[in-house]
Amino acid sequence: GIADGLYRLNLTTKGLTQLLKLESNEHLIRDLLLLEQTLLAASSDGLYQINLTTGEQTKLRHKPASNTSQNSNNVKLLIKDERLGLLVGTVDGLFQIPIPNEFDSSKKGPIALISELNIWDMLKDGDNYYVATDKGLFQYFPNSKNMEFVLNFSGSQYRTTDDNIVDIFRDRSNNLWLASKSLGVLKWPTVTKR
Repeated sequence: GIADGLYRLNLTTKGLTQLLKLESNEHLIRDLLLLEQTLLAASSDGLYQINLTTGEQTKLRHKPASNTSQNSNNVKLLIKDERLGLLVGTVDGLFQIPIPNEFDSSKKGPIALISELNIWDMLKDGDNYYVATDKGLFQYFPNSKNMEFVLNFSGSQYRTTDDNIVDIFRDRSNNLWLASKSLGVLKWPTVTKR
């Protein structure tokens, strides 16, 4: 993905084939998810579905019609969850929609799961998720649809003011490595949550 869209590179011929053209050069591709012959593209302009066999492109509705926030159009994270369907993280919340090959008008539409948080990354933890946001780290419990605050950088001994956690990585010892937007990485042992 580049500024104006998404391209497929043929490794043999080194040629590029455009798969998706975004409405403006100001928009960009933020995440991709391949589901068989369907490629989902998260962009700062919304969520797109591309049929890799036919080349057909469709802009998908990823949030309820009642949500008018322009920031929730800025899609940055796509996660396939076997129980929940497709999880769509945006600058202004997390939404749940059916997996694309299940899209039809008889299925219920998008559901808002988390509101008013900039969703940077998520990490599965059993049936639950750790959620990296602009306000720190949270744990989301899909069965109860509840969320619990875990930590933020400004509440640590480092006294930083930027609570953005943009990436999460779990190591073999079950520590979470939390990447900040501008201040490096914090290693957090999950056993301290007990």
